[in-house]
Amino acid sequence: MSDTNTTIEISNYTEIKSKDLAKVVGIAESTVRKYAQALEKAGYQFTKDNAGTRIFKEVDQLVFLEVVNLRKDTGVSLDMAASVATTRRTNGDMPIQHVQPTEQTDSSQLIQQFDLQHIIEFQETMLTNQKEFMSQQKLQNEYMEKIVKDNEIYKSKLDLAVEYIQKIEEMQKIEPAKKKSIFQKLFSSE
Repeated sequence: MSDTNTTIEISNYTEIKSKDLAKVVGIAESTVRKYAQALEKAGYQFTKDNAGTRIFKEVDQLVFLEVVNLRKDTGVSLDMAASVATTRRTNGDMPIQHVQPTEQTDSSQLIQQFDLQHIIEFQETMLTNQKEFMSQQKLQNEYMEKIVKDNEIYKSKLDLAVEYIQKIEEMQKIEPAKKKSIFQKLFSSE
């Protein structure tokens, strides 16, 4: 054996800080800790320093991305996603590759995208509500028009009835003067 210094380069040994991992994966730094705990609970092992602090590597970054995507795409719980990611990594189902983010997004961009999505959803809801309101307003207007027409018909019928009653009353006033009882006719001096 020779006494030559041999350097062994381990790919995937690049250390990644929690905040950098959070940016790349698209989650909060506190969520990195939460996900790491769930992964450890599922059996995943992180490299740790002497103080017991996790040292994240590019391989770990892939696992985090898978957990995030599983949760986003399938809606499974964190524990289930962590278990699936750990199982895949253990079984070698997922190839290890260098993760290079195409574009780093900061939290303000994510917030803007999130806000934009909510604004669009709000606008769609408002538009739906406005259409519903307009439809109800149209029905109410049609109903009011029908009521107005019915009122006009009732008014004309009532006017006719009043006119008829007035004519009857006039006739009743005239006829008693014309009609005399038999006694009046016999004993009257006219």
